[in-house]
Amino acid sequence: TPEVVEPALPGFGLHALLLFDADCSPVVLHTTVLGEPRQYERAGDGTWSSSVMDDLLAALGGAPSMLGIVSATTSADGTWLAVVSAAAAGTEHVVHARRAPAAGSAWTFTVLPAPEAGDVQAWAAAADGSVHAVYTNTAYPCDPCNMDLYYGRVAAGGSWTTETVQPGRWGDPNDEFAADASLAVDEAGAPWIAATFQTRVITGSLIGSELRFYGKIGGTWCHETVADHSDGYAGDDGAVFTGVTPQLALDGAGRFHVVFGDLSQWHDGLGQANGVPGQARYAVRAGTAWHLATVFEQPGRTESAQPLHAFDSPILAVSPDGADVRAAGVERIWDTDSIYNMEDKTVTLRLRAIDGAGLVAATVVDVATTRAVTSIAAVRTDDGVLVAWGETIGGIRQDVRLLLVHPDGSLGDERFATLGPETGAAPALAAGVSGVLLAYRGGQGLMRGVRAVPVDASGMPSGTVATIIETTDDDGDLAIATNGILVGR
Repeated sequence: TPEVVEPALPGFGLHALLLFDADCSPVVLHTTVLGEPRQYERAGDGTWSSSVMDDLLAALGGAPSMLGIVSATTSADGTWLAVVSAAAAGTEHVVHARRAPAAGSAWTFTVLPAPEAGDVQAWAAAADGSVHAVYTNTAYPCDPCNMDLYYGRVAAGGSWTTETVQPGRWGDPNDEFAADASLAVDEAGAPWIAATFQTRVITGSLIGSELRFYGKIGGTWCHETVADHSDGYAGDDGAVFTGVTPQLALDGAGRFHVVFGDLSQWHDGLGQANGVPGQARYAVRAGTAWHLATVFEQPGRTESAQPLHAFDSPILAVSPDGADVRAAGVERIWDTDSIYNMEDKTVTLRLRAIDGAGLVAATVVDVATTRAVTSIAAVRTDDGVLVAWGETIGGIRQDVRLLLVHPDGSLGDERFATLGPETGAAPALAAGVSGVLLAYRGGQGLMRGVRAVPVDASGMPSGTVATIIETTDDDGDLAIATNGILVGR
């Protein structure tokens, strides 16, 4: 249900950002067109109140001539981190802002020098107090033009360091460059970037675009191509247009999540290029593989020229454990066959909860007449999904087996948790910070009980088998909570 946060803005305002405190109460950061930073907080009865962020103005030494809160994120421990771009007394600055998530906590601000950048595409504040930026230095008009994409970092007391992320190309046969970058910084301070890599003819028309993901290996920037074709959303120019306005986020397990769009492009009767961004797609990198899914489908111009369907302004939110992923954006419908609306049209804000998107199905074991599966357990790890099952062979022998299902659906080697004379059943799995723990019912003869053993990423037991309890009772299931507590019946 929409709520009015500010009924009377002094000017139209810039850069509204949403955060949640430790009580899950929303807080909105907003900058008015007059350069006044404000914080809006919602009380338990649903009413909103606002206050000027006077400490920020004091850190800048007075009223700025320009100010924008350009980035805000939440770190793994819940701390709020933000970047403020400002100009005061004729000098440009960036400000690293930090606040504890407890309701009513105060902000702390560190004023830093601004980068020498033409167009900053993305900002990020890191937990170590540094500010990061992705930018270009193209100076229009130009021929040739510098189309390189740069990354920079600055910390308190230092100056900006600059690195080239993606070299651009200008001129025959085509122009190539990265645009619309999204930036995330992990807990170790390492930068990661998602961007649209575009190829254009020298007259300007787009002839292809793809989603690229950038990171550093051994201090050198490299990239992976996540998607290079649209998923059914296309115009007359083909299906080679995707990776539009990507938004990148990391979860606490180090997985990368991206929401992005496709592009429906065509040339009209005058030979002019037209394009509409549409549908929402999602990519997650688990282990070393990317998995893609379309989470809000739309018809492209080849399916619906009138009306035209579009989706833009995507945003992405990921819970710390990566289990809860939400994507939102604006759906637009033009009741024409042209991208130029002659009158206002209704837009719809769409929200999608992404649950298991991009996962693949795999057959772990084919049950034959001599093999009967009695119970199954599974846990997700950075390398895929580790599956354990109890198996009766020939109606006599009981064993616990494990197998890793890779993110692309391929299978690892089948492992035995029980060897020699011991048998096993009713496996349970849990993943923790130090690895995966397997518990099962096992033993030999009358010496039976609940066993526990650590296993490695492939499912191979990697430590000593511990006996949790000895019992002659062989029935019941087991479960392990994520805090390591073993539960049995």
